[in-house]
Amino acid sequence: MRALGNTRVTTGHQPTDPWAEQHTDLKARAFLSAGEREVLDPFGIASNTVRLAEKLSGRRYPGLQLETWIVPEASHVRTAAPSLARALGFFAASRWP
Repeated sequence: MRALGNTRVTTGHQPTDPWAEQHTDLKARAFLSAGEREVLDPFGIASNTVRLAEKLSGRRYPGLQLETWIVPEASHVRTAAPSLARALGFFAASRWP
């Protein structure tokens, strides 16, 4: 294993997260979204969103409430309004039964 900036790299070049190695819980609510039409985006917005969701879900933090939504038929611009509406509902649900 060798150091690479703030990330440690194993011999298989799989970056590890030092914070995740030292913590078993993450008390947070997170909402991630991307547009379905961003799948072929050169910046990898949809794939990076899904990858982050998979990484966080895979860590099975008991205190993490995570919602991931790929907005059907939406481009980057058309993702903002429906994502904001859905995120507000997601976060408001924690305040009212």
